[in-house]
Parts: sequence; structure tokens; C-alpha cells
Amino acid sequence: MIKLTDLLAEEFTAISKKSGKTVVFKDKEARDTAVKAGTHSDDEEAGKEEPKGGEKPNMFSKDAGYDTPDSKEEPKGDTPKDSTGDRAGNPQVNKVTRAKAKKLGITPQKLGKEEYQTKMSQAAVEALTDANFHSEARALIAKLEGKPEWAEKPTDMPDISSDEYDEWRKNSVYSSKYYDADDIVMDLGTTASQEASWDGRDAVDAIAFDLKMNGFKELASKIQSVVNESKSTKLTDLIK
Repeated sequence: MIKLTDLLAEEFTAISKKSGKTVVFKDKEARDTAVKAGTHSDDEEAGKEEPKGGEKPNMFSKDAGYDTPDSKEEPKGDTPKDSTGDRAGNPQVNKVTRAKAKKLGITPQKLGKEEYQTKMSQAAVEALTDANFHSEARALIAKLEGKPEWAEKPTDMPDISSDEYDEWRKNSVYSSKYYDADDIVMDLGTTASQEASWDGRDAVDAIAFDLKMNGFKELASKIQSVVNESKSTKLTDLIK
């Protein structure tokens, strides 16, 4: 059992170059890895900043490589299925996420079929990483890119200032376009995650729900498949 006092005993923070927000890492090694990868910047004062506007900062960086622990939670009865045979998801999370997608203009009518599917895939990756489902995010990118080796946690990262770094990054999961979501797509992904109380399964089910409603059942099924039905580890469960 992870105690809140243990998590708050010492904070290792850095600034996300994408969002400009302070990110709290699980340990110093994870923080240093993200800084070394160039996705975050080290700031001695970062740990002293207070979240603005009541926002809850991400506890874990997507590049930190923190994998979701196996849940000890027992499955609660049969998982509801929809007409496609996949998980139906949480109706409330589905409703809020679909409304957010429409509000942000992430629809096939406005973007076209190809761009809509790309942005929804990016939103699913963002939702998973925001919910601390990092291994599942890598698994999804590996499926979308057709590179199964990318599902593994990257290793042997060279120094960011070395000549080998750019080549290493080009051949790693972090080079994927699915990690390059714009602010609008990030908003959709984090909305799904937060509405799901950082339950990665419900979050991606909501993204998949919108895809199904727009006729993209194959992509929806692929996104849902990366989260096992018997797993459901919420970020909020980690600090109980």
C-alpha cells in the first residue's frame, strides 16, 4: 500500500516543455530521464509552484517510463458490452468526452476522416499517460505504428547532448506522431482521464465511444484492446 505521506515525502519536479506545467515524478531517476530526453526542463523552483486555477498537476511524465502496477482490485461482475462486442464504458464519461470532442471541433465532419482518427488516437495516448497508464500508451502506439518493439520500455538512452541522441530518438516510441498532440487534443485526452477519475480503461473507452458513434469501429476496438478488462488502476487509488 502506497501512503500519501510516502509520495509527498520528497518531490522530484520538472517543467513540461509541451504544457509549461510542473510535473511531479515518482523518483529522481525518472525526473532526470525526462530532462535528459528533452521533454522537460529542470527547475529548482518547480517544486515550490502552486497549481493555478485549482488544476491538479500530472503526477507522472509520459516520458518518465513509470508503468502502471497490477491492480489488486477484483473484477465487479460482467463488464457491460456494446453492439460491437467491446466494452461499453462508463456512460457519464462517454457523454462528457463526446460533448468535449464536439465543442473542440474534433469531428470527422470538420477535420475529415483521416485527421479525425489521428487526433482521436493522440487523445487516447494523452488520456492513458495522464491516467498513469504509460505501458498501455506505448502498447497503443506500437499497434498504431505497426512496431511491436515500441511497446517495450525504451532503454540505453544516450546523453541528450551527444551525436547519438537524435538518431536514438528517431528510432524510439517518443518519435511517434501520436506523442505530438496539440493543445486542443491534449484538452480532450485530459478531459476523458479526469472525468474517469484517472481510470485509464474508462478514459480510452470514452474515446472509443466517440469513434464508434462516428463509424470507426476498427480503430475504437484497437484502442480499447490495450487495456485489459481485469485491470483498473486509478491514479487516485495510488494515494489512498
